[in-house]
Amino acid sequence: ENQINYEKDLPCPEALLDRAEAVLDMVYAPTPFTPFIKAAQQRGKVILTGEEMFLRQAEHQYRLWKCGV
Repeated sequence: ENQINYEKDLPCPEALLDRAEAVLDMVYAPTPFTPFIKAAQQRGKVILTGEEMFLRQAEHQYRLWKCGV
């Protein structure tokens, strides 16, 4: 089985990362800065971390629950 170790491996080939404009890494614990995010930062990419995704999702869920919108 080819499992990725997110604490030390990139989830894609570096050439693909070089072509990307932005990356999203859904990992938010224990730290949002995985090797994938660090590699994207070094290349000047727009990054979204799992922590940011988690907070935006929570905000949207709160609006749905509180406002019904």
